[in-house]
Amino acid sequence: DRGGRSAAPGGGESGSGGGAEGGGGLDLAAAQRTPQLWLLAGGTLGLSMAGLPFLSVGKLMMSDLGSAAAAAAVAGGAATGAVGAAAATAAVAGYPQLISSANMGGRLLWGPIGDAAGCGRTLCLVGIALPACLLAGMPLATRALAGGADPETALTLFRAATCVNVGAYAGVPVLLAPATADLFGSADAAAIYQRIGATITFASPLGAAVCTRLRDGAYAQHAAALTELCDEATFAATFGAPPAALEQLLASKAVTLPLLLHIAPEGTPDPTPLLYDGAFCALGSGALLACACKGAAFALPRSYGGSRRDEISRR
Repeated sequence: DRGGRSAAPGGGESGSGGGAEGGGGLDLAAAQRTPQLWLLAGGTLGLSMAGLPFLSVGKLMMSDLGSAAAAAAVAGGAATGAVGAAAATAAVAGYPQLISSANMGGRLLWGPIGDAAGCGRTLCLVGIALPACLLAGMPLATRALAGGADPETALTLFRAATCVNVGAYAGVPVLLAPATADLFGSADAAAIYQRIGATITFASPLGAAVCTRLRDGAYAQHAAALTELCDEATFAATFGAPPAALEQLLASKAVTLPLLLHIAPEGTPDPTPLLYDGAFCALGSGALLACACKGAAFALPRSYGGSRRDEISRR
């Protein structure tokens, strides 16, 4: 009964304000009055936003990078260009299956790791892995590709970083149930878990929207930078409008980065690999904040049964 007393495991009862020594915990109404619930919910949202976009818009990211890698391979010479372009195409085609495998593997691995190390420590590990991939691994790959590094190596690095990222995200829903029981007890754990787990549903469209919006903004910025490098007469002859109409030309897809590169001065670097660096920074920063929220949720004194340190000392 959520309104008064709730049955605790083993036949005991606990009041709505706390748990009994033999079990129990907080009900949903009492849990919602604690900072731990909101910290855990915020941390779950932030970490999910850092991983879910790669399951929804990851193929678009890989397509952009793959096209840039193929173009770079072709520009590198006829002897290796065809092979490099074929490797880039194969990497893009196999990316969805690779990401799905990483997600499944993470869901299988994080449960046993959480049982052995504790859900609090394991969630901190997840919270460190996600921003590390977003703020270090992925930008390193995209900047290497933009800087003229071997395209196949850069794509491999990007795929590896995104696989680790998605595999780390997979631990978020797996570890949420034991984390909820650990923080609030088992009396109303299912209802509390469902309330916090709802943030994962919102995380997918929010994360995808962040990636798409920042990618579109970066695309317009890079297109404007390339337009400044182009001869105005050549631009007008190619696209049938002056550079001042760039915004309308971009909206109608009449102007694209590859087309601008064709009329840009020779040796102009392709900015396509850098389109998502802003999104990686935003999602990685959010994941760092989410990791801090998760850590604070476990560091604060519990509303039932005392603090974490008290629980350990009693054991």
